[in-house]
Amino acid sequence: MSPQLFRGRNVVEARRAALEQLGPEAVVLTTRSVTRNGIGGWFGASDVELAATLPETPHDARPAADPPAHFAPGAYLTGTAAKSVSDVAALRAELKGDLRSLKSMLAKSGDSAELAAEIAQLRELVETIAGTKPGRDRAAADLRSFGIEGPVVQAIARALKGKDYGDAALREELARIIQTAAWPLEAEPTLIAVIGPSGVGKTTTAAKLAARARMDGRTVTLVGCDSFRVGAIEQLACYADLMGAELTTAQTSDELRSIVDGARTDVVIVDTSGRPPTADGVEIALAPRRSTQRTARKRHVLLCVPATLRANDAARISRRYGALTPTAMVITKIDETDSPAGIVHASWASKLPVSVMCFGQRVPEDVAPATVQALVDYVAPRSAA
Repeated sequence: MSPQLFRGRNVVEARRAALEQLGPEAVVLTTRSVTRNGIGGWFGASDVELAATLPETPHDARPAADPPAHFAPGAYLTGTAAKSVSDVAALRAELKGDLRSLKSMLAKSGDSAELAAEIAQLRELVETIAGTKPGRDRAAADLRSFGIEGPVVQAIARALKGKDYGDAALREELARIIQTAAWPLEAEPTLIAVIGPSGVGKTTTAAKLAARARMDGRTVTLVGCDSFRVGAIEQLACYADLMGAELTTAQTSDELRSIVDGARTDVVIVDTSGRPPTADGVEIALAPRRSTQRTARKRHVLLCVPATLRANDAARISRRYGALTPTAMVITKIDETDSPAGIVHASWASKLPVSVMCFGQRVPEDVAPATVQALVDYVAPRSAA
């Protein structure tokens, strides 16, 4: 078989691509750094390119009876097969060396999310090459059938090592990762802010929570901060008018702090834009106060993420909105997928509990307090686990 070329941003990604295409028998022949051209000579970068192939099998090879196993199986391998085993062993040793080096770098540099993520990817690659035990293979296969991906798969498989594997054991590990927090409308006075990327359902979530508060007889102030999306404030105004809530807008962090501190309603609900927080952005007012002046309101900053969230996106969103120190998460759009693996991806990446579940567009019906059992049932239905 002729060698094939594979590229990645680093050697881990390139090797992963080779293994996915050729399988665990792939033999790496060469590696090199190649330049990726940017736009008009700008924004260029470098990739890692490797050549890999499968060991060739002689055309006249015939199946033969296995010899008596007096020695280790490797003692009977000769020629190309022996070279393949040697190459795979060398690759495995090299990867383990890289893993040790990354761990050392992580220890010296303190807390680094990017290094930790690369270590997790490298560990998963080592385990792919080295092979895993049948129980762990089955757990990983079941998790992937639910749409779960990334480092959390291997983490759960490792946690199940040595246990009597089954539906109960798998659900128990999922419940350990998926934690929950209190319903944000339990206490008053309350500040609730919904943050997260555009399109995840922040405005609808804000309206649902406001409607629930009004149904409980509480007064509500809705605060709109999204002056970028066309019609965002108008949409919030319609909700406020229908439920008899006060409406105001904030375009600076000082304005938002003033509104929160001066509000006389039981609940203040802030609908933010989908832009990442910046030092001069309006949303930075939602970060914990460092001064001696503190609001008397119970603070709930809820990171909204969809149930369809991929593992890589979950890690990116958690880093991007971490500056606001969210207290819990809202899982939205549960009704729009049969594989709500984003519940697991977001819980693993952010280490935040889930406070609110949203499963439809109806206001205020399609919202509920989060429970571990309900979330696990969404991710791994009992009939399919």
